[in-house]
Formats: sequence, structure tokens, C-alpha cells
Amino acid sequence: MVNAYSVDTGLVLGQLKTSSKSNEITTIPELLKLIKVKGRVISVDAMGCQRSIAELIVGRKGDYLMSVKDNQPSLHKVFTDNFSLGQLSDYSEYAYEEEEVRQRGRKVLRSYIVIPFTEAFGDFSAKWKGLKSLCIATTYQRKNGEPSGSLGVRYFISSKKMKAEEFGKLCRGHWGVESMHWWLDAVMNEDDSRITYKHASENLSRIRQMYMNFIKLVEMKGTLKRRQLKCALNTEFRERVLFGT
Repeated sequence: MVNAYSVDTGLVLGQLKTSSKSNEITTIPELLKLIKVKGRVISVDAMGCQRSIAELIVGRKGDYLMSVKDNQPSLHKVFTDNFSLGQLSDYSEYAYEEEEVRQRGRKVLRSYIVIPFTEAFGDFSAKWKGLKSLCIATTYQRKNGEPSGSLGVRYFISSKKMKAEEFGKLCRGHWGVESMHWWLDAVMNEDDSRITYKHASENLSRIRQMYMNFIKLVEMKGTLKRRQLKCALNTEFRERVLFGT
């Protein structure tokens, strides 16, 4: 199942099942046709980093933010050749940094860099519709002042001209979809489902998504798991969720 997820609202906007003989690459364009793209930034992971998808998004007057990995070797080489860890300090004027303090003295340092794309990096503008920005995100953890864990680096391309701070917000939102997957797996036990008869698994997946949307719209303090339990035990609250009252 491929989902279109709204970072601003936390709701699933659309969902399509991949064909048994296909994958996400062919399903994403069909899903994009079901949602509003104009004036929006559509972020996709590395599998969806395809020229045809970029062209579709720009053609519908939206912008893309695409994760780049070695499935696009030419693009990936641009980043590894020009923006290795040792070279990132040369682009401090384009950087935005933020720090997150977590439990037990752990700190997460994030850096976001946006470099305007020019032909000096290669002849990509003809292949990648509307390409304007090369984006780099790094994550570094420290515990009690000492390095903790490895330095993570992620690369993105975008059709949007933006500052590093805006890219940081979009980048964090890009991974916000993981909260949806966690909820479906940890709270609704979707991964443990063994129902496979005909269209039953697809139908149940859609029902879970609808339920998740409904329960997020109800005003109540506490976690989504607590809301789910209250739905099971309280008829009045269950009616509020179903009818939006």
C-alpha cells in the first residue's frame, strides 16, 4: 500500500495498492492524480526519485523534494563529490543548525544546507524538471558532551528555491510519515495481520487508515492508543469519533 500523508494535518489523503507485478514507482504517479498537488511540496523517498515523477509534480504546479541515494548514481555522485563530510564546512553560509535536547543528557545536532543548483554541477536541468536546489541534511548525536553514534548524512534534490531553515522543516516532515507507520504497526498490529483472502487485506488497510484519520480529529488529551481504548469501552466517545461531533 502506498500512502499520501499530510504532514500539516497528520491525516492520510489517499492510498493505493501496488500491483502484484509492479512497485511503488508505477503507483506513485497514480496516487498523485488523486490529491491536490498545486502549491504543495511533495516529498518522496529514494525509490520515488524518478524523472517522470518529478515532471508530473512540476507539471501540476507543485514542488518536489526527493531523497537521493545510489539508485540514481549520477545525481548521487554529484553529492559525494562536492558535499562530502570534509567539504560541508565550506558551505556554512548556506547552513541552518538546530539542537534537540533529549533524555539522559543526549543532544541531537542537526544541520541543513541548501545549495542553488547550477550547470556547474552537471547537465541535470534538462533531465530533472524544474531542478533548483541541492539539499544536504546531517544528524549528529552527543551524550554528556561526548560523541554518541555515527554522523548521518542524507541528500535531496528539490524544484523549490528555499532557505536552509525551510528545508529543515520539510526534511523533518518527510520522516513524519513514520509516525503513521508506527501507529499502524504498534497500536493496530497491522504487521501481525494474517488476513490475505482476496481483497480483505486491502480493505482492512483502508479501514485502519480511515479510523486513524477519524480518531486524530477528536479533541482529547492523551495518546492515540488511549483514544483507541476509550473507543472500545465508551459508546458515547465512539460515536464522537465516527460522526465527528
